[in-house]
Amino acid sequence: MKNDVMSSPLFFVGDSEPRGSYVLRIHVSEDIPAMPFGGFKRGKRIAVPAGEYVYVGSAMGRKGSVCLSKRLLRHASRSGDKDAHAVREIMLSKFPKMWLASIDLHAP
Repeated sequence: MKNDVMSSPLFFVGDSEPRGSYVLRIHVSEDIPAMPFGGFKRGKRIAVPAGEYVYVGSAMGRKGSVCLSKRLLRHASRSGDKDAHAVREIMLSKFPKMWLASIDLHAP
């Protein structure tokens, strides 16, 4: 039986602190030959086979880029000429209601 809560694009556990840990579930639909992951392995490009992945991160600051809401929004944004992920708009509407957005979420 499918768990509707876990299949939702956003699932939160905890209080309204603007900081905390997070888990991103990532689906890669086709093999990616090589890509860097920020400072991971000093920027070395690594292959990413198609599949399901999880990324665990933290954002322990109360403001700026280390604030939980901005960190999650950054993950939902894309660089270059690609559109932001659809979940970004959901975040922009839900974070203020959850008290996770006491700062300007519309970063340049």
